[in-house]
Amino acid sequence: KDAAVAAAAIADAVDIANGLPGGSEEVRSAAEQRALLAHRLAVAAGQEPKVWFELLVALTLSSDATPTLCRLNPYLSEAEAVRVLDTTSVVMLLTSRMCHSMRCLPMAESVQALLLRLHAVEPGGGESGSEGEAERLRAELAVRASALAAALAQERHFMCGDGSGSVSFDPRFLAFEFMSSFLLRAPQVELV
Repeated sequence: KDAAVAAAAIADAVDIANGLPGGSEEVRSAAEQRALLAHRLAVAAGQEPKVWFELLVALTLSSDATPTLCRLNPYLSEAEAVRVLDTTSVVMLLTSRMCHSMRCLPMAESVQALLLRLHAVEPGGGESGSEGEAERLRAELAVRASALAAALAQERHFMCGDGSGSVSFDPRFLAFEFMSSFLLRAPQVELV
């Protein structure tokens, strides 16, 4: 589900940035619509710059991202440019979360396999096993379950909420997480 949402959001952000239909709800005059159509045709013909997702990711690192995006598409309003950049950040957060979840999956499968093995060797579990084997499996299970819990509970240490639902963050950290597919730990964030 996350992959489909991310793909749709990427398409939406790129379409809005390039002035394609379906992205903007803004009402435009007939003259503005003609000018926007001419711009769309120029983009399609390669006469105007075409925005792609990786460029949007790079723009999130810029202190003048909104004006730059508006220069690339002069028919893009400031509100639309902000929406494009916000959508880009959401996609980076979403895909980073997907990658982290995929890293946790083998850990969860390992815990599940240990649980099944422990159940099999415990008395009444169907397989005869020594108490020493069961104890070893319990200890290994505790370690692996703890590692899985720590991985699942990992936070983004570069994001700060203000209590009203608004969140601020350093886009450099988000871009790094997006490109590397790793969540940064607190000491790594503090180091920078």
